[in-house]
Amino acid sequence: MTDVAHSWGIFDATKLILEIPLRDGLEHIVVAQRLGLEGSSLSTARYVWKAAVMLCNFFSHCMTSEDGADHPIKAVEVGAGTGICAVALARCLGGSCEVVATDLAMALPLLRDSVARNMLEVSVSCQELDWEQPQGSPTLMEARLVFGSDLLDLQCGLPLLFKLMRTACQNGAMVVLAYEHRISKREIHAALTDGLSSTDGNIPWVELRNGCWNDSGIALDPVDDNLSIYIMGDLAAHVSTEGPLGRLSKLVQKCMAFPEACQNASRSKGA
Repeated sequence: MTDVAHSWGIFDATKLILEIPLRDGLEHIVVAQRLGLEGSSLSTARYVWKAAVMLCNFFSHCMTSEDGADHPIKAVEVGAGTGICAVALARCLGGSCEVVATDLAMALPLLRDSVARNMLEVSVSCQELDWEQPQGSPTLMEARLVFGSDLLDLQCGLPLLFKLMRTACQNGAMVVLAYEHRISKREIHAALTDGLSSTDGNIPWVELRNGCWNDSGIALDPVDDNLSIYIMGDLAAHVSTEGPLGRLSKLVQKCMAFPEACQNASRSKGA
């Protein structure tokens, strides 16, 4: 069984080109890094981070080409950086979805480089996304799944990130963020609760701690307790942190294909 610790340990993160295993090593994706840019505005976007590897493992164990096959979906990665998560999701879902990787304009060359290295296996488009104007992005407004990794450390950009997540969730999308905790969970949880609240109501969220994911459920790995996946949107009210991932996969598919059904189910449950 491939977990994030295994995936992280079998390659040298200082290399320019990295090969990331998926589905217990049966498949791989290739991404590029840019080294020697310390202090630049690309200092975070240029690297593959551990939380991104965790999200790739998560996708590879709970998403398949059957998810969304009858109802093709659009998935958008925000702050994509190297594009590793967008490429991984596209590989897992095959042709049943449209994956768009977004970032600042200055980060797009590296993003396109990684996508090009996997062109034979995946189809991912790369676009600039302005977090200050999420409502003006047709790409974001059409998304059923919005995802990203290690974005909650962007202190100066957190208000914009929360605005983007609220917009996506209110439009019927589910948001999935992977994060390696560098500050206390209490601070992150408080920031999420505050950032996802508005005059229109509070957006529910749930934390899934890192583990060795398989079809039977989540086996928590105490070694990597600093890694978490946060699920936001009406779907979060239905997610059990101890439940089987098979159930989660079905809920993900339902939310992405029929967002109105999930919203209604969530309201009915809380009634």
